Amino acid sequence: MPGHTDGVGGVGFLPDGRAVTAGADGWISIWDAATGARLRAIDTGALEFGALALSPDGTRALSGGWRVPAALWNLQSGECLQRYGGQSARGLAFGAGLVVTGHLDGRLILWDPETGTPQREFTASPSGAVAVRPDGKLAMIPGAPKTVKVLDLTTGRPVRTLEGHGDAVPGLAFAPDGSASATGSTDGLVIIRDGEAEHERRRLETGAGVRTLSFGPKGLLAAGHTNGAITIWDTESGKKLASFRGHQGGVTSVAIDSTGRRAISGSGDTTAIVWEIPAQ
Repeated sequence: MPGHTDGVGGVGFLPDGRAVTAGADGWISIWDAATGARLRAIDTGALEFGALALSPDGTRALSGGWRVPAALWNLQSGECLQRYGGQSARGLAFGAGLVVTGHLDGRLILWDPETGTPQREFTASPSGAVAVRPDGKLAMIPGAPKTVKVLDLTTGRPVRTLEGHGDAVPGLAFAPDGSASATGSTDGLVIIRDGEAEHERRRLETGAGVRTLSFGPKGLLAAGHTNGAITIWDTESGKKLASFRGHQGGVTSVAIDSTGRRAISGSGDTTAIVWEIPAQ
């Protein structure tokens, strides 16, 4: 799906199967995933953004970027509902009654989504990467090199440090139902853990550096790789279900739709690609 004039930093699916992309050109686009037709485009007025998170009900989107604050958008009307203070919000997530932003200055901030009031602030990772469990109680952020920190968002305290990777860990994800978590490293290793991000369940040797992860239904996991590939895994069996290659640059973001039949990947090459996942 061409249409952006700069890198695509964020992708996702709405509950009805439409795809959403966010580009560093300042546009959020909504697409028919089956035909590639662009159904709507929202001009955020902010260049050099591209981070994206979608609310579970599919009505709102969070955007962020290198030199712009995070903003909350109504996807139906295109209206900006709220802006959140601070620049360079590269990590974005919705939690239960929360908006969470990870910043390049190393801060992790929890916001009231409606008022834009900060609720709590943590010292986190300068990468800005963050994954929040759907209930809003736990978060994962990159720690010191090769580790991941788990934070209790209700108390503001670190819970544990996850080890096991041999390089940086930019890929972080919780399952949609909160029952599992995953960390992925540029060393090519993905580690699956339980929903507390504590007990290891499985290791996946992907064969290429992992930059981004996203769970789908039924234990599916998409991994976006630094070499431009995307792989789809069954985390219950550890089986690789598919491997796709179509980007001319590294994959920046991935998502799986609510049916588990399609995946989408975004890249710095300015495109997003929708892939059909083979039947299980």
